Amino acid sequence: MSILAFTGTLQRRLMKGIVPGVEASCRYLLAKEVQPEELSLLNERFSVPYFLRYVMQCCSVRCEVCERLLRFLAVLLVGLGLSGCFCQNYEVPSGYPLPVDNVYSNPQYQHSDILNVLLLPLDNPMDIEDFDLHHDEMVLAILRGFGKAHYFNLHYDPRYDETAGRVMDLETGMIDRVKLGAIGEEYNSQAVLKISVNDLRTFPPMRIKVKAALIDTETGERIWAFDHVFDADDANVINAMKLWWNSNIAGGDVKRNRFDLATLRPSFFMKFVFHSMVRSYVQERVENEKSIQRLIDEQTAWESCCSETYSEECGCCENYCE
Repeated sequence: MSILAFTGTLQRRLMKGIVPGVEASCRYLLAKEVQPEELSLLNERFSVPYFLRYVMQCCSVRCEVCERLLRFLAVLLVGLGLSGCFCQNYEVPSGYPLPVDNVYSNPQYQHSDILNVLLLPLDNPMDIEDFDLHHDEMVLAILRGFGKAHYFNLHYDPRYDETAGRVMDLETGMIDRVKLGAIGEEYNSQAVLKISVNDLRTFPPMRIKVKAALIDTETGERIWAFDHVFDADDANVINAMKLWWNSNIAGGDVKRNRFDLATLRPSFFMKFVFHSMVRSYVQERVENEKSIQRLIDEQTAWESCCSETYSEECGCCENYCE
């Protein structure tokens, strides 16, 4: 095997000469020190570390060219190793925001009248062991979620039940109208928000069941109600968490998935749960305002038409136009 043939093989093995100096150095060293009968064995057992050891053994003096070659290959190998360590395949999340169907909204209530809302202490009707451990995280997630919606001022008094007693119970439907009216006067609140956590599992697969109700402090009327189970075993929940995380938390790039179910923390799961709850209220409120506006427009059109076609003989509107 000739020197030129081996040099060609070496050139291909070193990615066709990333740096021209590598090929030149190899040609120089092989032509000077390597014996022709040893080229075949070296070619069959070729590897970068083996080649470097062989060349260093053959060379009586460590020349400057060889030292440059060693430094270059060391940097190249380290760089390739680091690039392999940090390589990550991004999964494009699919699906839609979590559909929440078990929601009620009073179709005739003027949500714009609500300026201040008092968040009552959270209920734990099932005596869940981990409830107290994650209580503060849930309260903060609720306050921040409704705060980002910018619809009303939500404030919280953690000791209200201790000083005034229970105001309402979502499990039994009990509402103390006297205490409810007192809340409106004391806290200048047009409504109260009551939330109950009926199920809570903070280890994979995580699960939480949330009930919520927004009640008018003056009339005791139910403005909005919510009841849903969030289970990490549900594919809809996982897809919704991916979309929410990648579009709202991780820089707003939904084409690259930074959400990892294996590292899901209870605090993140609770943020997603109460974000979905707030989102359902926002959607219901928007639809409610649209429906109320349509009723107002229809009533205005009827009154305008009736004033033009009113008949004194029959006491009614003739030729009503829709």
